Amino acid sequence: MSHSNLREDIRQFQKRKIRFAIPILILGLLGLVLPVIPGVALIMLAILLLFPMQGRRLIDRIRKYVKKTLGKRETRRA
Repeated sequence: MSHSNLREDIRQFQKRKIRFAIPILILGLLGLVLPVIPGVALIMLAILLLFPMQGRRLIDRIRKYVKKTLGKRETRRA
């Protein structure tokens, strides 16, 4: 496989990824209003597809916040 073919394949993948992520994002936004659709989960998936590095950082921040919050909760019970 030549470099030009590889670059073209990467461009095609990026286009497909965006075409897949935009409807997921729209469904996620609808899910914030409609109780049947899991809005936050779909929005997170769209963010991970569109911006993988920033999405990873966001998930890490959420995990730290949850651990911190649950850790405080556990010490209060004891």
